[in-house]
Amino acid sequence: MFGLMKRETMQEIGMTEQQVSRFMEYIQPALIEGVKVAMEDNRKATHQIIRTQKDTNERISAIDAKIEGEYVSPQDITAIDFAIENRASEFLDKQGLQLTIENILDLPNMDIREQVVRRKKIERQRKNDLGRLKSKILVEVRKYLGMKGNAPKNHIKRKDVDRAIQFIKDLRYSEIA
Repeated sequence: MFGLMKRETMQEIGMTEQQVSRFMEYIQPALIEGVKVAMEDNRKATHQIIRTQKDTNERISAIDAKIEGEYVSPQDITAIDFAIENRASEFLDKQGLQLTIENILDLPNMDIREQVVRRKKIERQRKNDLGRLKSKILVEVRKYLGMKGNAPKNHIKRKDVDRAIQFIKDLRYSEIA
């Protein structure tokens, strides 16, 4: 051991080779024990960090799951509303309006004011029919997603938005009529 020390250094501290050798034999177990303790403390700290990291990851996973299970955002509601309105318009265009024959036949024979009133009535009827179809489609979507038919729109889960939109696209008129 004392071979590591230069002779000049030994002379500077005033120790002989034998004294340095005995000193090293005396201090070596304490140094080794100190290194062992430091390594054990390091190991414990590492395990504590790993446990903390696992806890943090579990908390983050729980938060992610909670966020994923949360209700839809306003943009998702708008997307669902748009899909419902498009589908209802398609159904209404295919089905057509329930007009009486006299409404159609009398239209050219009426004066302008009566034609405007009749057209407004037809527009109101279309708007009313569109609203009914939209309502029926929304009830069917909620039932498809396992909700009550009268549950609020914003209670649709975020993860179900894509399923809802796909259901609306695949919906047939016979399923809601």
